[in-house]
Amino acid sequence: MSDEELITVHVLGFPLQVHARAQQQSAEMRREFQLILGQEAVHPGSVPSRLLDVSNALSGRYSGFTEGQERQIEEGIASGAERLDELVFRVPAHVSEAVEQLGAVLDEADEWCRQGKMLVLATPPDLVVYRNWYLQEFSRQAAGEAPRPWDGPLR
Repeated sequence: MSDEELITVHVLGFPLQVHARAQQQSAEMRREFQLILGQEAVHPGSVPSRLLDVSNALSGRYSGFTEGQERQIEEGIASGAERLDELVFRVPAHVSEAVEQLGAVLDEADEWCRQGKMLVLATPPDLVVYRNWYLQEFSRQAAGEAPRPWDGPLR
């Protein structure tokens, strides 16, 4: 980690089973995009290319800040728990820019799916609500707002 200014983000009422479903959906989408890029000459600025680029860049840039939380999530899912009361992240203050970029490219990827350009289906509406809440918690708290707990379904 560098000497960047870090902020604390509290993610309250984290829905483990919803997160697991969202991760599975995201992994399926990334796998199909990787296949598309491997089989076709796809423009570097295309949705598949940009999603993979953003995803890889964010993983590389923020993985050192999220390892402990990822372990908590995995352990919680493995135990069958429905939620974690709180996840606490210490991340660079510029995280809001990164999550906004990720959210935008994921929305574009879903639109690609809805247009029938892929075999994988677009993210279901309940998982889009979860994704938006989760990403917005980082943006909101980076802007000084208070945490907002998850108030959606737990499955």
